[in-house]
Amino acid sequence: MSDSHANAAPSTGDAHQGGLGLAGWTAKTFVHSPLSPLLFMAMLGMGLLGLMATPRQEDPQISVPMIDVFV
Repeated sequence: MSDSHANAAPSTGDAHQGGLGLAGWTAKTFVHSPLSPLLFMAMLGMGLLGLMATPRQEDPQISVPMIDVFV
């Protein structure tokens, strides 16, 4: 009964930091970076600027092609 802990899965602590991979390394970098809020605000500002700068049509005409499917 004392061997039950020998087969248990290792805890997810600092021992697995080396095997994070590209996505984990990138996320870790952005979580600990003081530039993350600045990048967020810059991306949000560019998105809002894109919404305001995109021209709109007064009366948009959407054409949907009709397709007949025979089975």
